[in-house]
Amino acid sequence: MEQLFGIPTLWLASVLALVLLVLLGVVAYFANRHRFLFKLGVRNVPRRKAQSVLIVMGLMLSTTIIASSLGIGDTVTHSIRVDAFTALGHTDEIISSPEAELFGGVFLPDGALDQIQSIASAHDQIDGIMPQTDSQFIAILPRSARAEAEMRVIGFDPDLQKPFGQLITAQPEWDGLSKPGKVVEIDDLSRVLTTERARNEMFLNEDAARELKAKKGDRIIIVTPTDSWQMRVHSIVKNGGLSGGGGSSPVAIVRLGLAQAMLGVEGKFTKVLVSNRGGVEGGIRESADVTRDLRLAFSNRDVARQIFEILRGPRSLALLDFSEERSVSQGLRDDISLLKLELGRDAMSDDFISIVADQQFVATLVTVLNRGGLEENSERLNTLSSQLFNLTVDDIKADRLELAEQTGSQFVSLFTIFGSVSIIVGLLLVFLVFVLLAAARSSEIGIGRAIGLRQSHVVQAFLYEGLAYALAAAVLGTILGVIASIALSTILQSVVSADQFTIHSKFTTNSAIIAFSAGMVLTIVTVFLSSLWVSRLNIIVAIRGLRVNPNRDVSTPVRILRQGWPVVVVGVALAAGNLVLNSAVDLGVALSLFYVSLSVIVIGVGMCIRWVLGTIGMEYSRTSRIGCSFQGLVLLLLWSLPLDTFESITGELSTGAEIFVLSGTAMVGSAVWLIMNNTGVIVWILYAVPGRIHRLKAVMKTAIAYPMAARFLTGLTVVMFAIIIFNLTIFAIINNLGNLAREDPSRVTGGYDISAIVRPEIPIYDFKRTLNDEAGGFQNDIQVNSADWVRRRVHDASASVTIPVEARQVAGLDIEFKALDLTAVDDTFMKTSAWRVSHFDPTYQTGSGNIDRDMWLALQRDPSLAIINNTALERDDSFAPNDPFNPNFGGFTAEGLKASSPREIVPFEIEMRPVGGDERVVHRRVIAVLESLADQLSTERRTRAEALTQARPATLFTSATVLMEISDVEVPFTNWHIRRSGKQELGVTDEDVAARMETAFMDRSMVAVSTAREFALTLSEDDAFNRLFQGFMGIGLIVGVASIGVLSFRAVEQRRQSIGMLRAIGFRSRQVVIQFLLEASIITLIGTILGLTLGAITSWNIFNELAKETDGLRYDIPWLNVIVIVGVAWFFSVLMTVLPARQAGTIYPAEALRYE
Repeated sequence: MEQLFGIPTLWLASVLALVLLVLLGVVAYFANRHRFLFKLGVRNVPRRKAQSVLIVMGLMLSTTIIASSLGIGDTVTHSIRVDAFTALGHTDEIISSPEAELFGGVFLPDGALDQIQSIASAHDQIDGIMPQTDSQFIAILPRSARAEAEMRVIGFDPDLQKPFGQLITAQPEWDGLSKPGKVVEIDDLSRVLTTERARNEMFLNEDAARELKAKKGDRIIIVTPTDSWQMRVHSIVKNGGLSGGGGSSPVAIVRLGLAQAMLGVEGKFTKVLVSNRGGVEGGIRESADVTRDLRLAFSNRDVARQIFEILRGPRSLALLDFSEERSVSQGLRDDISLLKLELGRDAMSDDFISIVADQQFVATLVTVLNRGGLEENSERLNTLSSQLFNLTVDDIKADRLELAEQTGSQFVSLFTIFGSVSIIVGLLLVFLVFVLLAAARSSEIGIGRAIGLRQSHVVQAFLYEGLAYALAAAVLGTILGVIASIALSTILQSVVSADQFTIHSKFTTNSAIIAFSAGMVLTIVTVFLSSLWVSRLNIIVAIRGLRVNPNRDVSTPVRILRQGWPVVVVGVALAAGNLVLNSAVDLGVALSLFYVSLSVIVIGVGMCIRWVLGTIGMEYSRTSRIGCSFQGLVLLLLWSLPLDTFESITGELSTGAEIFVLSGTAMVGSAVWLIMNNTGVIVWILYAVPGRIHRLKAVMKTAIAYPMAARFLTGLTVVMFAIIIFNLTIFAIINNLGNLAREDPSRVTGGYDISAIVRPEIPIYDFKRTLNDEAGGFQNDIQVNSADWVRRRVHDASASVTIPVEARQVAGLDIEFKALDLTAVDDTFMKTSAWRVSHFDPTYQTGSGNIDRDMWLALQRDPSLAIINNTALERDDSFAPNDPFNPNFGGFTAEGLKASSPREIVPFEIEMRPVGGDERVVHRRVIAVLESLADQLSTERRTRAEALTQARPATLFTSATVLMEISDVEVPFTNWHIRRSGKQELGVTDEDVAARMETAFMDRSMVAVSTAREFALTLSEDDAFNRLFQGFMGIGLIVGVASIGVLSFRAVEQRRQSIGMLRAIGFRSRQVVIQFLLEASIITLIGTILGLTLGAITSWNIFNELAKETDGLRYDIPWLNVIVIVGVAWFFSVLMTVLPARQAGTIYPAEALRYE
């Protein structure tokens, strides 16, 4: 990755490394000045090797999580980059026609190639150009009886191949004739142009050969709309460059003249490829300059000057100022700011033309002028923008590499969110370790202080020891993070099919530096803070091993602070300041700050209660318990509330993923605070149940006594353990909510058994009639037989077509037209669709009792109505509106309508236009919203990057009459949705019917799939993603287990004398072992119960939000998963205690009693 959270990784690595070096330099300076303190600190590391290993294991997990997150980001970024370089090869830019298109290729204007050649020959940064003519045809291989419905046949000019790299032969495993590694050229293909006797030659790429099982020398039939061409396979060539990339993209390469002859368009070209100097990867450095120069060369400066004059008018500038202030998009604000800067110049510049080259931005400017009352200027701008360029330049490689960076950064963000809790737990473990070490060495510290050591010297000694642990942990953590990222990458490959996208593991030097430095810095800072904490020990108290007196004399400021009211004042001020500041500036974390402010107030009130009760003479222990119990209980309730609880008071506050980390940590922390201040309840429960077992009575009392006495250490350990169980529980329960789709697949598939796509150039207007015609015998025998077989198994067929448009809500606040998929459906679709709605306009109910059917039939009766899918809703969760993993990120969003909104809604109107801006504007009235399960399957092939990010805009469903309103040309149906008849027929599956349909309609290049199979594949991918994240989050469980181990080891060392005393009064070795195992089990049990309970409560809140948008959603706890989580946690916790427990059991009484 080149960027992380918007910061260049090189810069981030440099800064972190510099900070680390500075910290190490400071530590080295003081270590050199006080070598005795350095030796005093590090000498303890090798003393107890098992304990040191356990400490390092716990400390290294924070670094491991950071490193594995960065490794996944590097892997995803590198994989997309490799895919882009492989697929595009030497191609850096693509020049095509600027004409708006819905389907099919558009040829370049006459004379365009000469203009491009003239520009390219004079440009120092352009290495070469390649005109091409291409289209998709059906390819049939008679030898294997296989057909490929979407074979992309591309014609290239052999004389211009050199700048675009070589074609290298491949050898598929089924082809014994091909010789891999041989260089072939387009000029090797025969020059014959004939439809007969397979005298025409072509290259097939690896994807095409795999689909057809083709070999070198095979005869292949290419079926065009007007003829059939006999072709011979000259060679199988590797994917990449001119032959395309992977991802099931079958390509056939022919001579340019042959491709034009197949299409019947002599001298026509669909696009021109541009290769920059610098090679496959180096050419990207020239892309920005080449793209800018080409766009300027293809621009009409007279038209640009007219646009310049329109936009620099006083009223237009005023509207731009207003729009800049109102814009919800930072990108749009930046674009308007740059435009205003250019409009302030005396004359039009090239930079101005580059800015208005963005058609989406110009379309927004058209909207700004129109809404501002400058209708005439708006119309002129709209007309002129379509005349500004005679050719379109797409810097395709730069765009793909930018997508790689964005996607990689998104994955890092996602894994960091999931891993942040484990990082927090790891840092708590650091703190716990040094508190335990300090407790074990309290006498040693006290003696040192008595003979002249200052508090700063104690801090230094602990810091040196912590630095030794941190260094080992950072090195091992980084190495383990690399290994973990490779393992997670393997799981990620199972999510995305290797045929679509290949995962290439990668871990950059910058990521290694960031992970190592961040792990070291975090650990050093935590060690320093914990050292400050433990260095405050009173000398006499430390030497004598006494408890600190809470009522000792304190300074006046501390005494006033303990009264609580200053804390309440600070909390109120924070809350008020946050609300005031948020009204002026979107902080992005306003909700989190608000909850933190309320928490400060609650803590202050608890301190007030304790102070008031103390002033009336109540003993300290009772006042502390009451005040702390109030704090814990109220904080637990506060953070358990739904996030929109205070929205009626505060208004809508923005937040980010940090709210989940904060809420989980705060809930667990407050619950533990409540429990640790009421340990008597736990003691009573344990005495009342297992304590009644005669053989466990004595052991149980001693096992309970120590954890309940050392409440701080026990509480800290319980917090770490409970947080991990809490997150794993939430993840397991939320994943289980997908059971509804598994139980009723029709809510996802719409009740259709097969979905099919045909080419728009050869559409199907009436499915059954066309099927009857195909079965009539005028095609080849294979088609006739297949058509007749399919005809008897089709119950009904409904049609749809999806086209990309731009849309905005009428009278909405957002003035931008955003991406939207417009799906036009026929009457059969509206009669048969089983998709359900989550929100609806009650005025369209007919009293049938079936709201879903009423909404679809309303569309059939009134073509001006529409239904939109769930993707268009505003997000209720913390990521809205800037979640890059939101499938509708940057697309059309229905304002004021959320998943949590009441089911009955007021209909709203949207206006749509073709992509790129157009005078045609179509209005539709939205009366319902599909539930989230609906419309999740698509048989359209996505790009490989989309297969990874799952990006897809919202979809609007309406009557097919919309097609005549939004397009001047005919837009035929391309998608067919089939319901089978005879489903009980033995030996005939949906896959069989889909395969026969493809054969029956092979001349229309049909691609048909079983919806049940597609649904099963989707569930499989979801399960793989769940395993990926659950495995990643499970790393944190190791931290909790390590904390139990550390606590057990230190308990043995601290309590050697008490162990000896127990052995002296009759405790057997086995009883001592059982005591330590029970201690670990009690801590594990408390943490597990807390984690499970709070996880279930939080999951219930999430379930209630999800249930608002999906009818019938059922809350089920996956008991098997929960039992496995609990069992694994308990087993390893006890396992980590076995060694110190056995060590304690072997202590001789006399030796232990003499221990100092």
